[in-house]
Amino acid sequence: MSRLCCLLLLLLSVPATAQPAVPLDAAAFDKLTGYYRLAPELRPNTVVTVSREGEHFFIQLTRQPAREILAESPTSFFMQGVPVKISFELGPDGKATGLVIHQGGRDGPAPRIDEATAKAIEALPPPQRHGHMVARTWTMMPGIAPRL
Repeated sequence: MSRLCCLLLLLLSVPATAQPAVPLDAAAFDKLTGYYRLAPELRPNTVVTVSREGEHFFIQLTRQPAREILAESPTSFFMQGVPVKISFELGPDGKATGLVIHQGGRDGPAPRIDEATAKAIEALPPPQRHGHMVARTWTMMPGIAPRL
């Protein structure tokens, strides 16, 4: 799993050091809400949706559940218990033009897209996995099938 997005999509509850969230005005966060397209080479047909419900902020990838994100600054966020950070790039008007997902020493850029484009991408079929899901590194023995 060398892809940044695969790591993010798993969203495993990997122990991470507790980090305090800083308060963020909901109106300031609203400039970040919207749709972003994750680079197709990282994860094809994937849209990152950033939303707000009351005073809670969320990020959701196509075909994944929404996860709450917490602010460490007005443009930088993290997920509690997951070693991932999300930073937003702002335009001259203060509205987000893109985001970058930081995980495992890698950065996954995602430019902002409009809702119609996001819905069209989300309607595409999920990427097909090719090959076997488990690495075949064991010696095959005649007549014995490996247990998966």
